[in-house]
Amino acid sequence: MANGQHLGTVDWSPSTASLHARCPRRFFYRNAESVDDSGATDNNTSANQIQSPGAKIGSVVHECIDRQIDRWRRNERTSLQTAQATATEKLQSYVTANATMLQDRFADSPDEFDEAEIARSLIRTAHTHLETFFQVIWPQLKNQQYIMHEDTRSFSLSGGTVWVRPDLCTRTSEGEFVVTDWKTGTPDSFSDASLQVQTYALWAHREYEPELTRIRVQLVYTRRGEFDRYRPDAEMLESVIDRIQSDLEKWSPEAVKSAFPTLPESNKCQSCPYLQWCEDGQEIVSE
Repeated sequence: MANGQHLGTVDWSPSTASLHARCPRRFFYRNAESVDDSGATDNNTSANQIQSPGAKIGSVVHECIDRQIDRWRRNERTSLQTAQATATEKLQSYVTANATMLQDRFADSPDEFDEAEIARSLIRTAHTHLETFFQVIWPQLKNQQYIMHEDTRSFSLSGGTVWVRPDLCTRTSEGEFVVTDWKTGTPDSFSDASLQVQTYALWAHREYEPELTRIRVQLVYTRRGEFDRYRPDAEMLESVIDRIQSDLEKWSPEAVKSAFPTLPESNKCQSCPYLQWCEDGQEIVSE
């Protein structure tokens, strides 16, 4: 690392806040000024951050849905078959390009690795998610008024900038503003509204709908077609505002590295693109 001992200017988003909560030191390296991070990119496509099969399925399902919603926006016909064909092509290319990584993960020896079967398994899973989306989820959304999808938006708060990227925004026939986010994971029936949900609610309230009772944020799970619906209230908005303000204060450009402690865990540190600069991470990986 070069002379990156101070934090740069950092905007706020749910993903950035989650990175800070997961490991403050990684957050610092990701956003520090003058860090020589050549060869270390903190994203899912870098050499040491190849997407896992599960993560790849999630991104492919999102992309296929996004393409079909764009067709709906243009008053063109949507197609499950087209979405599944796109998923097949992308996942087959992923398996071919990452055969070595997949072999290390799924087989004890080269003779036990069946590349074709791995590809078929991933493709079957993605097709199931897409089938659930078009047969169970989409009928509940397609008659609403299109507002936007997969578009990055921002608003100002406490002198900082807050970013959101909702999967889909619509209006119901009753005038309700609906923010929908797709999830390929499993719903947690006992969890409170996530930070992402709260942030979407705050953005929708500030930018689109001043009446809280006319806002709905929903997480939609493409595995089984389940909906988690949230109605924001004043307490929810106050909570996320407090969180954003607190984070932005911590993320002052004058903040130094010592204010961002390490939270080392073996699996987490092994895949960190900043491991070469983190003694604590190196120590736990070596153990």
